[in-house]
Amino acid sequence: MSFIQKGLFALLFFIVVFVSHLHADEDVWPKELTLEKHKLIIYQPQPESLSGSTLKALAAISVESNDRENPIFGAIWFRAQINIDKSENRAELSDFKLDKLRFPDEKDNRSSVLQKLIKEKMPHWSLDISYQKLLSSLEIKDMQKKQSVNIKTDAPNIIITEVPSILISIDGEARLKPIEKSKLFRVINTPFTIIMDSADSTYYLNADKNVWYSSTDVKTGYKIDKNVPKEVAKHQPKVSQEQEEDSDNTLEVGAAPEIVVVTEPTELISCDGKPEFTPISETGLMYVSNTESDLFMQISTQQYYLLLAGRWFESKNLHKGWKYIKSTALPKGFSQIPSDSDSSNILYAVSGTSESKDAVLDAQIPQTASVDRNTATLSVSYDGDPEYKKIDGTSLSYLVNTQTPVILANKRYYACDNAIWFVANNPYGVWSVATSIPEEIYTIPTSSPLYNVTFVKVYKVTDDTVYVGYTSGYTNTYIYNTTIVYGTGYVYQPWYGTYYYPRPVTWGFHVRWSPYYGWGFGMSYSTGPFTFMIGGGGWYGHGFWGPAPFYRYGHGYHRGYHNGYRRGYIHGRLDGNNRPVTREAKQRHRNNLYNSKVNKSRVKNSRDRAGNRFKSSNIKQKRSNNVYADRNGGIHRKVDNSWQQRSSSGWDKSRPSNTSRQNSLNRSFESRNRGSNFSRGSFSGGHSRGSSRARGLRR
Repeated sequence: MSFIQKGLFALLFFIVVFVSHLHADEDVWPKELTLEKHKLIIYQPQPESLSGSTLKALAAISVESNDRENPIFGAIWFRAQINIDKSENRAELSDFKLDKLRFPDEKDNRSSVLQKLIKEKMPHWSLDISYQKLLSSLEIKDMQKKQSVNIKTDAPNIIITEVPSILISIDGEARLKPIEKSKLFRVINTPFTIIMDSADSTYYLNADKNVWYSSTDVKTGYKIDKNVPKEVAKHQPKVSQEQEEDSDNTLEVGAAPEIVVVTEPTELISCDGKPEFTPISETGLMYVSNTESDLFMQISTQQYYLLLAGRWFESKNLHKGWKYIKSTALPKGFSQIPSDSDSSNILYAVSGTSESKDAVLDAQIPQTASVDRNTATLSVSYDGDPEYKKIDGTSLSYLVNTQTPVILANKRYYACDNAIWFVANNPYGVWSVATSIPEEIYTIPTSSPLYNVTFVKVYKVTDDTVYVGYTSGYTNTYIYNTTIVYGTGYVYQPWYGTYYYPRPVTWGFHVRWSPYYGWGFGMSYSTGPFTFMIGGGGWYGHGFWGPAPFYRYGHGYHRGYHNGYRRGYIHGRLDGNNRPVTREAKQRHRNNLYNSKVNKSRVKNSRDRAGNRFKSSNIKQKRSNNVYADRNGGIHRKVDNSWQQRSSSGWDKSRPSNTSRQNSLNRSFESRNRGSNFSRGSFSGGHSRGSSRARGLRR
């Protein structure tokens, strides 16, 4: 590395560290704001409930005045609109409304003066809190779960090979589309680039830059071909600058993988030789160490267990007889897998683990945004004249020949695009931001390909803003029994016409979950030499299916990947060795659909508020975040592991003395202040136009 390169790297490192500290400071507590002659200090809020995008919370406050030596302590109950960006570990509160204010030790008229001031200024406040801490605070609340009881749990076709192999999924029998001004045809119902040359009926599958396989049968017999016709080579997928920046060239170069083509729901388990079993200490389990799949065996019963898209399957035979098993019925050893094990990444799918509880809770909390009613627009295109299809069990119909979900309800048209609802009087528009959604839309069954739109809500409306949000069901993550799964398991009928419009799928892309990133997509073989660009062909401008494109993670998905998360990836700016991980930071940003390019002009930037944000307290003041308000408005302070209560005469060290009261305060205080075990994986949806270096797509 040259001197200049070293200097540039050092500068990049400094910038990333500096920015990460700025981001962290936003969650420094307490915070302060000037109120005329007073200084208001607000301690970390204690969330009480989250309903849609409205958060109700309680916080301890203190007020310092120029004409008063001692601060006034009190408690404030409020509600606020919340914009949640899980990918940035950030929740921003705005549009505050004061519910109640109490100063227990204030007997003169200052209380009413302060209450009037706070009530007047509060609607204009803007306040950031940590999403991790919000999540932890809400763990003790009785949150409502939308159970997807009709999710299908039938096992897909499961293929296990003993050589490096790549699964190429075609959505039913191959459909050919002529390529203009040539004798070539493209297989349109696959996210891979497959070109057929009619001159000799040969199929060409793109594997990497200037690398193709070929076969005379679309389903079998593919071999590396070094003499690809120039006309075919011109249709190699183009790699965007963003994809190029995301690429990782540090993988080991392995043998060219074999190609397995399927036309029905299938998952491929690729082993590098015969399965090699490695024991997991004190669990009674072994995992197969020479595959990227999550394949286990219980030693005492010789029963195999396989995790696919969040669902568990069991069999006595590796090659047949796989059947679904509830996570609650798994052998006890799964919940005993140590957190530092190479197999700990599966704990999110094991009922009762902290990882599974965190994932379920996170799946219920929406990503939210404020949509500008004046700038948000939508254009919907159809493959011919609009065609309608009834949604079973409802009076609704949807338009089948478009990529945009469009529903006819009560003689009006509702379109859901990138987690924002629009409405129009006819299928062509003009489309405006919807301010309400017919309740019947939320009864759409799981069997419908539009089921995911039932997880997008309109929460609140003002003259110029619509507050919206989506929970993870919109991006195909569902709570089933006590854990999360990917996809409904249904096989939906795509649209075939002049164009091909795919529907959400569950199987065929080796979906796996990480507590840091969320769902990853790719292949069962991660150390090969080729990228196998997915969704990068000429037909798919916005990914293969879903509300937004997935992006690759080019570094593959190999055993030990989660060690980075355990070593310190939680913050997201530095890895375990304090090196910048800017690619991962960008990936988290993409995971929020409201950060997408299409939503850039639609969503208001809440950080543009001026003059009304809480500032982090001056470090020299050394304010401790140790003041807590109970639900009755009592003010408490924790000092040296003991509690003091505020009274009119100051801090009373003798209260509270009751042990159970101490324990209750401790639990609530710790819940308020700790971060969740769940590292900020976000469940964004769609499919990818990125690539997998023989393995790894991720969102």
